[in-house]
Amino acid sequence: MPEAALLDKIIKNVRVVRPHQQSVKQLDLGIKDGKFAQISPNISPDQAKDVLDA
Repeated sequence: MPEAALLDKIIKNVRVVRPHQQSVKQLDLGIKDGKFAQISPNISPDQAKDVLDA
């Protein structure tokens, strides 16, 4: 675990459906203070205190 993690938790390989897009994408979710802080294709596990694989 890094000394100063930017995120509380990362959930990797989540299937994300966005309301105005036709496709379903597999992305990582970064959570900070109970809210989504980052949604991207590959968040480094070093950025969080805890990492889960969906």
